Amino acid sequence: MTDTPSPNQPNERDDFEIDGATGDAIRAAGDTAATRSDVAAAGLQAGLTPKRAMPAGLREKLVSQGEAIVNASNPGVHRRDEPISIAEREDDARTGRTSGRSVVLGMGLAAAILVGAMLLFAFLTARQDLADARFRLAEARETAARNEQMLSEAEAAADSAARRLADATAELNATRFELAKYDPPEDPQVLAAQRQQLAELPGTKVFRWSPFVAEGLPDPVQDGVGGDIVWNEPRQAGYLRFTGLEVNDPSESVYQVWIIDERGIEQKVSGGVFNATREGEVIVPIEPGLDISNVQLFAITVERPGGVAVPDLRRRVVVSESEEG
Repeated sequence: MTDTPSPNQPNERDDFEIDGATGDAIRAAGDTAATRSDVAAAGLQAGLTPKRAMPAGLREKLVSQGEAIVNASNPGVHRRDEPISIAEREDDARTGRTSGRSVVLGMGLAAAILVGAMLLFAFLTARQDLADARFRLAEARETAARNEQMLSEAEAAADSAARRLADATAELNATRFELAKYDPPEDPQVLAAQRQQLAELPGTKVFRWSPFVAEGLPDPVQDGVGGDIVWNEPRQAGYLRFTGLEVNDPSESVYQVWIIDERGIEQKVSGGVFNATREGEVIVPIEPGLDISNVQLFAITVERPGGVAVPDLRRRVVVSESEEG
């Protein structure tokens, strides 16, 4: 035996249609907070309500009014002309829950995309920094190569300048020699007077000649040469005096003066060349090619006409022995 619905019992289809029109069906499907008191109140209301079916016209009017209210409060919701079925309402409820999960998944995907973009940006930045560093390294290497080339060229130029200086010194000595051949020799008495005047000035030092003996080299080319040197360093002037010096042939050889100061024997300074034109006492002015500082000794060698930039010390004559006064 089947139960026949009473005219006074609530019509479920009418309730669903009204709930669908007002939007209560979807909210009710997701509402898990309904209490037992709500259910009891609903049952009491149903028992007290007169038991009769809702007129069809009233039902349609209520549905229309409910849809109008919902559409007015939710302009973005598309209005349906056909009533929403129970299956559609249940599907809408499930779709609501699925939409929540979709939002979470979408947010996660967006975060992953953002992180990926940040990592890609960091990678591209690091790669650009690496390329810039390599470019700067290449520039530094190129600059170092240019500097090395410039240093090599400067060293070559310095060597060339040193050779030109030596050649110029030799040429100067040769020129002096040529001029000495054409100029009349200075009066020995005048030179002796000038030497004496310099010897009497404050700061003048006097050195004696002695044979120029050097270990491992031949003996001096002359014996019995004497005399002295007077030198005034503040004035950068001096005179050489010789006795027993052999007369030389200017076309074959000359005497050359060497001065050793605080720069040492490796940097000997030429004091000029001269000729012994007569026997007996010979006085020669000192003409240093550079300023002399803290003179240590003087020496005389025999060289080719015009003199040399660096002596080989094989034809030595005399060297200063010690300072006097």
